[in-house]
Amino acid sequence: MVARKLGRRDLQTPKRDTLLAAAAKLPAGPVRDLFEGYLPADEKGRKLGSSPRPGSILALRGDVGRGETLFWSSAVNCGSCHKIGDRGVTIGPDLSNIGKLRAREDLLESMLEPSHRIEPKFAAYLARTADGRVVTGLVVKRDEAGVVLRDGQNKEIALAASEIEQLRPSPKSLMPDGQMAGLTAQEAADLLEYLANCK
Repeated sequence: MVARKLGRRDLQTPKRDTLLAAAAKLPAGPVRDLFEGYLPADEKGRKLGSSPRPGSILALRGDVGRGETLFWSSAVNCGSCHKIGDRGVTIGPDLSNIGKLRAREDLLESMLEPSHRIEPKFAAYLARTADGRVVTGLVVKRDEAGVVLRDGQNKEIALAASEIEQLRPSPKSLMPDGQMAGLTAQEAADLLEYLANCK
C-alpha cells in the first residue's frame, strides 16, 4: 500500500524521503524489492533481489579475480561453508573442482536456488525436541543413543534419543535462500566465473 502511494506520488516530500531512507536500509528481499525502483541508483547497479533473472547473469562476462574476492568476502561468506583448495570449511560441497563437474547454468541454479537440487550427502535434517526446540543440520552421527547434527555455523549439536520428538529430512538446503539477493547481476556473474574456473 505504501509502495503504491509512492508510485502515485501521494506522499509529501518529507514523508517520502523518510520512507525511502528506511527502505534503503532493508535487507535484499521481497519487501525491499517493492521500493527498489524508487531508491537512488546504486553505483554498482541494481541488486538481484528476490527474483533474479538467470539469463541476464549468464549474458554478462564475469571476472575471476573479482569473483574470488567476493567468494571469500564477509558480504557473501561462501567460505564459511565451502572449501576451495586448502581454504574454507567443508559443511557444504567442496568446490575445488566444481567447474569441471557442473555446467555454468547448473552452477548458477545452485547459487540462486540452493534447495532446488541437494546432494544426498548434504541433506539437512530437522530435529524437534521435547522442549520445543527445532535444530537443523547435517547428520554427523546417528545411533540408538541419539544424533549429532552440524549446523550452518559448523557447530555440532548432540541430542539424546530421549529428547528427540521428531527427526526428518529438511526440504531446504543449509545454504540460505536469497544468499545472492544483495548482489548485482555483475557481481553474480563474477562469482559464477570464479566457480566455473575451479577445475
